[in-house]
Amino acid sequence: MQLESYHLNQCWFTVWPYRPNLRVVNTLLRILDHEARLMGLYAPAKAEQSGSVGSQLRFQPELDPSKLSLDETWKA
Repeated sequence: MQLESYHLNQCWFTVWPYRPNLRVVNTLLRILDHEARLMGLYAPAKAEQSGSVGSQLRFQPELDPSKLSLDETWKA
């Protein structure tokens, strides 16, 4: 994590002198966003589950890998 943060800082200082360019501002904002995600500054994303309320979701595989031939495994 420290190495990635170091790389992001290097990117930041490399493009900072060119900040009057709007494309560079966008790049700077993306660097900040990446660093914030790296440091865990954003709240965790909530995932919505589909299905009726109170029911458990069940995984139902379409194919049973144990019953496939080698050629069918590559196609799946």
